[in-house]
Amino acid sequence: MLQNMLDRLVSLRRRADLSAWQLSLKINRHGSYMSKIEDGQFEPSFNDVEIIVRACGSNMEEFCYENFDSYRIDKEILNKVREINPNEKQAFLTLLVAMNQLQKKDRNVQNRNDFRDVRKSKKGEKVNEKNFEVSDDDGVYVELHHDDVCAGVCDTVTGTGDK
Repeated sequence: MLQNMLDRLVSLRRRADLSAWQLSLKINRHGSYMSKIEDGQFEPSFNDVEIIVRACGSNMEEFCYENFDSYRIDKEILNKVREINPNEKQAFLTLLVAMNQLQKKDRNVQNRNDFRDVRKSKKGEKVNEKNFEVSDDDGVYVELHHDDVCAGVCDTVTGTGDK
């Protein structure tokens, strides 16, 4: 747990483009203060952690967020979702569910950059010029076409899709 906190403090400091010395001085401490914390020589108090986090341009919500590295994009997505109407929210949820299902099916596929080809493939067969490697337990994988997912969501938004 302590190592996770230290890793997060280092990440915030680096993101703020501050050296350990600079951050120490910014929070009115001796120049070696942050280095000693980062080296695990002592644990900062909760109050000190909050001061460090703020000095790095962040807040405790971000610092304590479960998936620290994706906090800002998660927050931005949530703010955008709050702005759309209920039908669009349902369509967005449908898209997220479809993407999540695709990701689960696709976790063993290497070098996947887009969803342009819809095919069935046998285990290890090269699917297209991107050299997708298929390694599903049953040896068969169906790649979902990105446009099909988007079309389904658009149909849901416009009310023309099957539910």
